Amino acid sequence: MKTAITIPPLGESVEQATIIEWMKKEGDVIQQDDMLLTLETDKVTLEVYAPTDGVLVAIDCAAESVVGSGSVVGFIQSGDQAKGSAKTRMTPQASPSTSEKKPLPKKVTKSQKPIAAKNASNGVVDDDHTLDWLLREPTEKKADSSPSRGEHTIPLTPLRRRIAARLKDAQNQAAILTTFNEVDMSSVMALRREHGEDFAKRHEVRLGYMGLFVCACTHALRCYPMVNSYFADDGITQHDYCDIGIAISVSNGLVVPVLRDTQAMGVADVEKAIVSYAKAAQEGRLKPQDLRGGTFTITNGGVFGSMLSTPILNPPQSAILGMHTITERAMVVDGAVVARPVMYLALSYDHRILDGKDAVLFLRHVKESIEKPQRLLLSL
Repeated sequence: MKTAITIPPLGESVEQATIIEWMKKEGDVIQQDDMLLTLETDKVTLEVYAPTDGVLVAIDCAAESVVGSGSVVGFIQSGDQAKGSAKTRMTPQASPSTSEKKPLPKKVTKSQKPIAAKNASNGVVDDDHTLDWLLREPTEKKADSSPSRGEHTIPLTPLRRRIAARLKDAQNQAAILTTFNEVDMSSVMALRREHGEDFAKRHEVRLGYMGLFVCACTHALRCYPMVNSYFADDGITQHDYCDIGIAISVSNGLVVPVLRDTQAMGVADVEKAIVSYAKAAQEGRLKPQDLRGGTFTITNGGVFGSMLSTPILNPPQSAILGMHTITERAMVVDGAVVARPVMYLALSYDHRILDGKDAVLFLRHVKESIEKPQRLLLSL
């Protein structure tokens, strides 16, 4: 019996996917749930698994083919007929007979020195001439060599094409403006030093900066709801919940999985969700629903050493927070110049929705929550 290999549902608003790689070849024996191929949509990478045991008898859509949900891309033969379809491995050929063997090349003698370099490429060089050839060959190559000036084109993947389109749409549609502030990370760093070990033992996850920033932004969104909204033709829609997207870099671009209802999450809940998403993103296991929606986004260029940047909005959201690297800087504290660990923050926002006042006050609220973490515990 033949069983079709079909493309699973690709997710809401996703119509096509590109086959990246087949993990099996025609004639391979397959077991149910073996991974057969990988797909890439404009949002995520997906894996397709074998629906049954048998032999892969046909691959109808090769790598780089564009397919849709429900498309048949191959067939698996199961039952008794599969035995005859299994790939037979080729046995090594017998070694040639003595009469078929090529005669050994003659050894080069000293009298044949003029041709030593030529025969060296065939492995026929007298020991007396080996050094002479080795010394002469680099000089000859250097004289004939020329610098390479080639170029090549890297095809756009569906994910990279989608990223390009969304970012350009954001620039074309929104009135993007960015406001900046700096945050003294001393208190947060002291908090991690003092309680990080106990936090990890209790919650089985590391106490990171992102968990605290997500909670700080969530509280700020509740205080400044216009930041938690989007622009529509018939008005401005505000969300009464907080779904915060976390930008994660992967090998072929950037994905933004969404933490749902962060207003109901603690720091440990956030950290566990981020670790889970990051692992899934690196392994290509994110699902389309993991990336859907979002009312606000946080991106951390600091992990790559970025000092300052102006992040682009993730449409249709009205704002995005950019975190950056922590660096010792001179600050004036109580009239004295001291060295403090400082992070620059950038809030890009849609000026069609937010006035500068709301954007500045929102960012200042995040700054104060990080500089005094006890404010988060007291909901101040």
